[in-house]
Amino acid sequence: MRIVFLMCWAVLGVATSLAQDLKSCLAQYEKDLAAFAEERQATIKRLSEVYADNLESLLAQAKKDGDAVLQQAAAGELERVRKGESVSGGEPPKHPDLKAARAKHEETLRLRDRGVARKIDELTKTCDRSLEKLADSLATRGRPDEATDARMARTTLNSRRAVT
Repeated sequence: MRIVFLMCWAVLGVATSLAQDLKSCLAQYEKDLAAFAEERQATIKRLSEVYADNLESLLAQAKKDGDAVLQQAAAGELERVRKGESVSGGEPPKHPDLKAARAKHEETLRLRDRGVARKIDELTKTCDRSLEKLADSLATRGRPDEATDARMARTTLNSRRAVT
């Protein structure tokens, strides 16, 4: 009798821990996503600072060369960047040097975003596999409601991955 009780307690404990695993898996996923978002924001800030430095150099060179058109355009772009406005937003610059500087900056941002997207995709796949195993374990242990919750979490997760 005592052995049966201990076995039932162990099975109940495993099923309870599986339900906790669902919450833990999703909580960790959200925490990791938040970390990626912070990392991305820090990267964008650093790249914007590099772009601003490039604009300052371009502005200094324009002043040295006496190029009033480039001075005005570079000063306006520099002001936008310092205000924190999106580099991609607004009207594209007309001056070729400024166009080239912005294009280089935007390409760097795109490359960084692709890297972040790959990290998020891998994180999502890992979490998805964990949720699939969890749902199967819950189903085999006779916990269909919790297995359904895990499957719903997978569906939500995969919808999020499609959007990302």
